[in-house]
Amino acid sequence: MTTYINPISADITPAQAAKRFSNKDLAVFHAFNPNGIAAEWSNLSSRLLAHGRGYLAYGDIGYFYDRLSELSRYDRKRVGRIELQALLSCIRCNIDAGEAFLAAETAQVAA
Repeated sequence: MTTYINPISADITPAQAAKRFSNKDLAVFHAFNPNGIAAEWSNLSSRLLAHGRGYLAYGDIGYFYDRLSELSRYDRKRVGRIELQALLSCIRCNIDAGEAFLAAETAQVAA
């Protein structure tokens, strides 16, 4: 018998969550867990706001967060793998671009 693990409070990495959870629970994990992609993006947003630039380009989580919230709604029965992975990929690209922007800005200031 498998024990249920709550995707909101599970203290696991995103890679472990991808192996352990169904697509529905994985969407919940990424939307609400402190180790999920929404928390990572929120952290980037805070750093961009503190930097003073780049928030509108890389830190605004509006549309993608709305889609992730829709996939993680409690009354939603199923989440398609391709839909979830495409959304996570788009969010990851945005986070990576924001991190690169901050790194370039920091290097420019240091030079």
